[in-house]
Amino acid sequence: MTGKRLRTRDPSQWNNNLDFKPSNIRIWIHNRNVGKLQQVLWEGHGSKLRCETSNNVRVKRFLEAVPFIMGTIKDIHLATIKNDIEGFRKSVEEPVSPIILSSKDNNGLNVLHKAAGFGYVELAQEILSKYPAIINAQDNEGKTPLHYAAICKDGGIMYDLLVDYGADENKMDNRQKPAIFYKSRASDMDMASLVMIPDAPRVSSLTYPRNWDWRIIETDQPLTRIKHTGNNADDDSAFGSAESAKLAEDASTEVLTIITLRMSLEARLFTIPDD
Repeated sequence: MTGKRLRTRDPSQWNNNLDFKPSNIRIWIHNRNVGKLQQVLWEGHGSKLRCETSNNVRVKRFLEAVPFIMGTIKDIHLATIKNDIEGFRKSVEEPVSPIILSSKDNNGLNVLHKAAGFGYVELAQEILSKYPAIINAQDNEGKTPLHYAAICKDGGIMYDLLVDYGADENKMDNRQKPAIFYKSRASDMDMASLVMIPDAPRVSSLTYPRNWDWRIIETDQPLTRIKHTGNNADDDSAFGSAESAKLAEDASTEVLTIITLRMSLEARLFTIPDD
């Protein structure tokens, strides 16, 4: 694939009232609606696609790649909460589409919510430079990244950064509160949600299926000259014999990381005063 960045979509233009129940998902598969199918994935419901299949080439390739995309989403969120900028860059380097940065965890938080809540200014700039469309994305409680930036004890640096990028200060959450409300009510925010990491299944290979091409999620572009991403015979399957040692090592490291982050976050919460 060439180095040209893929054209992306604005998540704010998506239909946020979609019902991701199995019957609807099968209708979208039947209608070859990759746009709605990828929204299932970005909204944190990728597991609902794992048992689905299709005879349509584009839809079939997308569904086969879902477990691998979920793995990349997990890596991106983990790098974000660790403030691992190099790991983050590696996870989103081309040909990965920047739309993956709109992906959410079970609480509806994307990586910008988390970078903003932790006060990771450099990482927030990195995210916004790649995918500014998520600036006003809302989590399950209706909170935008600006709501999380409001509780940072950094003199307003993160808050001002997001406003400069177009964050809507008048955007209300489900409690009908704007971000500014939480500057003096930090204890009203659920900071524990910042360390939530999206689930991802184990896969048989660390590389994507060889027929996968990120242009597949660009539904109005023809699939021509799709290049393979690997040469292994098992690249076409999302599941199979696990690379046991590597996966076990990664899982152990990840558990320790999450425990450490939770302990750090709990300690930080006790130091946040109610103004």
